[in-house]
Amino acid sequence: MKKLLKLILIPLAVTPILVSCEKEDPYAISMDVLSVGVDTIQGFEAVDLGLNVLWAKCNLGADSPEKPGYYISWGETATKTLYTEKNYAWSDGTGIFYTKYCNDPKWGDHEFTDSLVVLTPQDDPAVVNMGNGWRLPNSSDYANLRTWCTVRYCTLNGQGGFLITSNKKGYENRSIFLPMAGLMDYDEILYSDRYAFYWTNALNTSDPSTARIMQFHHEEGITDMEREKKQDRYRGLNIRPVIKRQ
Repeated sequence: MKKLLKLILIPLAVTPILVSCEKEDPYAISMDVLSVGVDTIQGFEAVDLGLNVLWAKCNLGADSPEKPGYYISWGETATKTLYTEKNYAWSDGTGIFYTKYCNDPKWGDHEFTDSLVVLTPQDDPAVVNMGNGWRLPNSSDYANLRTWCTVRYCTLNGQGGFLITSNKKGYENRSIFLPMAGLMDYDEILYSDRYAFYWTNALNTSDPSTARIMQFHHEEGITDMEREKKQDRYRGLNIRPVIKRQ
């Protein structure tokens, strides 16, 4: 009698392999990148890039570098829900003429002019919100940033923005992050997909309806820390305060 051979099938345990559909962000940086050269001055963190001033680690009104913080009109010191020509603090109410920071009579209320071309301390939101010593950057501060630092696009906790890294000898590993947060016009945030705008403390004397700004741009793979630009004073922009080196 022939022996029957039995084929015994033993089921194999198969471990499922889970594949994430999410791609790793090639632009992501960690908060550790921003932890070098940080000191606390008057209760606020500042970064020493080896330049003429220290730069605040965060925007005014933000508790983390990737957050936009306050949007403020030039020469005002607090946020609003609406940013218009007519409700601007230094407008005559028509949105056409100005009552302060005006060097050209054609822009002044009843041809008003003054000699103010830089924000006074009481109109500087960094001074008012952070204390004496802190202030908005001036044109020279921004020029130093452009001369001595590199810029690249990156993301921090999912927020796109600009990593500004010092090239000064001995400070090469120190950086600040500027979130790409656009600007406020009326009740809308505009250009937050490609621009970061920051006020300087300087009036644009060739057109006193505008003030000088720092402008950063990322689009179609190109990232730029642009030359100083201008922006309408009534619009809400972010603030990155500075303080003099001790």
